[in-house]
Amino acid sequence: MGPQDIERLRLDPAVIRNRQKIEACIANARAVQDLRAERGSFCRWFYEVLTGYVLKALQQVLRETFSFMAPEIARMWLMASGRVVSDE
Repeated sequence: MGPQDIERLRLDPAVIRNRQKIEACIANARAVQDLRAERGSFCRWFYEVLTGYVLKALQQVLRETFSFMAPEIARMWLMASGRVVSDE
């Protein structure tokens, strides 16, 4: 996706029109593709590299790997995936 696609999405009332979020979504899709190429699958990365169950450590790895990944977004994603059960 290029600048024209980003502008088209930014003007589309059906999506969040924040340029930074759109660009982060594109960058994160590329990051997942890169992880799949390196590890064979995103799931393999999730269990081999993103190890442990300590929330703060997992959040840090996610924030270093993905764009626009605030601590709360990382926590909710980790909870939804069953990796952590609370924020303790």
